[in-house]
Amino acid sequence: MKRFFATAFLTFCAGSYAATQHEAHTHGLAELNVAYDAQQLIIELRSPAANLIGFEHEPQNIDQQVEVENLIRSIQAPENYFVVPPSCALNSIDFSSPYTGADDFGRDRPEEEGAHHDEHEHHEEHHEEREEHGHHEHEEEHEGEHGSENHKDIVVSYEWDCADKNLSAIGVNLFRVYPGIEKIDAQWIVSGKQGAKVLTKSSSNLQF
Repeated sequence: MKRFFATAFLTFCAGSYAATQHEAHTHGLAELNVAYDAQQLIIELRSPAANLIGFEHEPQNIDQQVEVENLIRSIQAPENYFVVPPSCALNSIDFSSPYTGADDFGRDRPEEEGAHHDEHEHHEEHHEEREEHGHHEHEEEHEGEHGSENHKDIVVSYEWDCADKNLSAIGVNLFRVYPGIEKIDAQWIVSGKQGAKVLTKSSSNLQF
């Protein structure tokens, strides 16, 4: 019962995000979902990969691989991102990344393997089109239709167990850590109250 409220909220937020935000996939924009109930705090961050590492394709050189590795290390230290009450003790981190070897810190994600397989088949279809219609025509189609399918999002959620019965505020340091983030759509349910706010570099804290 302790987890039901927060889990249900984040499930709703994930569905809402997929329906309204994912298709747009706006670079510079991220989403933050916060739930606090029964002294349990959950914060979920959703962002295009480009906001965090500057690209969305698979790493193509050592520098880009280092960017992915640095991101994974940074994600494991939520104090880099958020200021939560001192009474809150980190309980778990759940991380979903489109990059090889980074999903959920080593947990298997067969559904994403299937998605990768579909993308591979789609790539082979385009390769055949290049042979049939020519390189230039294929490149235009790749950018116009297939390009939108290459968008990659990173999702990370944190769970804390807290001693305080009430949560009054959370500090958000994401703009300082990731200059690629220009705006954050935040929504929350805290102790039965709900609200939303657009965070910017000049107004980055959440007051409940």
